[in-house]
Amino acid sequence: MLIAFSCELIDDTGNMSVAERLEGRWEVQEDPIDFKSTKDAYIVYIDIYEVDSNTIAIDNFLGLEAGSVNATISGMTLTLPEQQLDGGWTVYGSGVISNNYKTITWHYYVD
Repeated sequence: MLIAFSCELIDDTGNMSVAERLEGRWEVQEDPIDFKSTKDAYIVYIDIYEVDSNTIAIDNFLGLEAGSVNATISGMTLTLPEQQLDGGWTVYGSGVISNNYKTITWHYYVD
């Protein structure tokens, strides 16, 4: 199933690297409605992955409270390689970071 959603950074970022600008608390709005979280919006947390500064960890992906997923950064694009969340959810896809670093538009698949 193809899922698309966008999220908006809630915290201020200042003058930082791409990964540092993404780090923080984000509000998520999902679309389409047929596979939407039961909440109108939910919060995810993005942290820089400890091993690789070009990778971010996204906690509460899909609003499932099922662990975190990792995405790699290349320019203003994020790649979400195929990975499994707690509970057996498999996800993969990509995202595009807006020029002002305030939104990320994701296109991903969930099984």
